[in-house]
Amino acid sequence: KATFFMIGKNITSSTSSNITRDAASGSLDGNHSWDHAQLSKLSAKDIASELSRTDSAIVAAGGVSSGLVRPPYGAWNDDVRNVAAKRGEAIILWNVDSEDWKSLDAKKTTSTVVNNVSAGSIVLMHSIYASTVKAVPDIVHQLRSKGYTLVTVTQL
Repeated sequence: KATFFMIGKNITSSTSSNITRDAASGSLDGNHSWDHAQLSKLSAKDIASELSRTDSAIVAAGGVSSGLVRPPYGAWNDDVRNVAAKRGEAIILWNVDSEDWKSLDAKKTTSTVVNNVSAGSIVLMHSIYASTVKAVPDIVHQLRSKGYTLVTVTQL
């Protein structure tokens, strides 16, 4: 299981099956903004629009609004926190960065994650990179062999 934070504008008819698959597997889809804008640089009205549009896209694709927001770049401020709170959403960050975007190397990504995880870790990975997708089965295998159980953010 995992929590996937979705960019709303990337949810299309060709990607909506990922959302229904996530729901069926017990994984969650969270909100990662409409177009990956740095929310902390937007007005409260624009922040609300980014989050609302993405939630609507997730629901339209067959998913469920999880009430979870991961601000792009991990950048948030009082406006982002207040808008999320008014919407009943929790801001979720991470404590293990796979740095998959730096190396684009599956073995390096696997090593970075496996060597930095501890109980309760939230791992940042990006499914847009083929190397990350390739790394996932090995990461899951190694973490499970070390006794970890993979859960969604709400199950932590």
